[in-house]
Amino acid sequence: MKRRNSVYGFLKGMVSIALRLFYRKLEVHGYEQVPKDVPLIFTSNHQGTLMDAVLIICSSNLHIASLARADIFKKPWVKRLLTALMMIPIYRPRDKVDIREKNEETFKDCFAFFKKKGAIIIFPEGSNGLAWHLRSFKKGIARLAFGAEASNQFNLNLHVVPVGIHYSKHTGFQSNIVVNFGKPIGVADYKTAYEQSAAKGIKQLMEAIRNGIQEKMLHFPSVENYDEQLMALHMLQNEAALKQKKRPLHWVESSQVYINQLTTFKNDHPDNYHHLIQQLKHYLNVLKQHNLKDKTLVQNKSMGVLFAQFFGLLCLSPLWLCAVFNCGVAYLLNRLLIKKMGLTIYFLGSIKFVLGLFVSGWLFLLQAMLLAVFTKSILAGLLYFISLPLLGIFWYRYNVAVIKFISQLKKNRLLNSGELAELMQLRKAILNELDFQQSSKEISNITHHKL
Repeated sequence: MKRRNSVYGFLKGMVSIALRLFYRKLEVHGYEQVPKDVPLIFTSNHQGTLMDAVLIICSSNLHIASLARADIFKKPWVKRLLTALMMIPIYRPRDKVDIREKNEETFKDCFAFFKKKGAIIIFPEGSNGLAWHLRSFKKGIARLAFGAEASNQFNLNLHVVPVGIHYSKHTGFQSNIVVNFGKPIGVADYKTAYEQSAAKGIKQLMEAIRNGIQEKMLHFPSVENYDEQLMALHMLQNEAALKQKKRPLHWVESSQVYINQLTTFKNDHPDNYHHLIQQLKHYLNVLKQHNLKDKTLVQNKSMGVLFAQFFGLLCLSPLWLCAVFNCGVAYLLNRLLIKKMGLTIYFLGSIKFVLGLFVSGWLFLLQAMLLAVFTKSILAGLLYFISLPLLGIFWYRYNVAVIKFISQLKKNRLLNSGELAELMQLRKAILNELDFQQSSKEISNITHHKL
């Protein structure tokens, strides 16, 4: 396998542009730590299926290979395509082959690629999950790393680069993404431990990798009562947002402070924590009944502000109609394809991106070509093609703005009728339960450090 090829490079460039359109904000941090001209294993939490690998690849200046399940390599033309995309098959028991023999071949291919100073992505969790939580690891990454170094007398200089990936919404269009590269881990640093005992070396390297990823992501130590913990986090962040808007990375880091504080509260005051969880359960149920979000309750907008928002939406409505007319076919076709595929929610974000790139992309290109023929102007067709994804983004954001406007009207109506009085009192009681004075101090330190 070559370290670079033209097909991979072309697709990477195209996908990199698409990522900037698909996501609202995409922040990359810490890549300057990645060593140059050495073999690398990139590894991260695995919450976004295909998108995790795509984000790491497009956040780097390398052509990175990735391991993929072997059953998708069965058709010859698919195998050639995947090989061109620098994907390597990894075998599982369900593949009904001698997985030890087959995976040894895969490992040998990886070893040869590392000798060329190549880079590979591996996800040690082995499966996907939508919770902001780092799950248990498989040992394959450590075995591959030690196998490569041992076959080269620990002179390969192989490094493992931990990466934390955060999705503000795993399945949503126009969400915020943080790709946070951590400090590289030299595999040869664990040579002594590995030579004393392979199990000891693997354990130590796995711990270092886990700590490296966990430091760069948003991690709930426990997923018990996850929805309630998540609501507590959003309540604290929504209160903090009244004073200061946060960039995605600052939001992640400050959220980890809140989560740590909540975990401490759980350990130090278990009875009070149990009472807090019950309050949060009730709060979530009432919000669901009224179809409201906590963020809506926090925002206090006067009728004057709401009227100004309504006027703005009204003025932009012709552009919204233009977006619906020009992007409607692509939107409906994508929805139909997603429904027919019947995929689990884990793959929803990835399939939205793929369909947006290829299905919507080709439809937009066809529309632009038809306009160019009709107007006899290539420039008109080109400008139209560039405008179509921007119109799609506007359409989505306009719809979100309308939903928020309606929710705020509903909240004001319920407040005036007194129906939300009990809910607001419950919210205040929950916030009083949460002691985040120490958190505020730590978050302030994060802010000053960023500045």
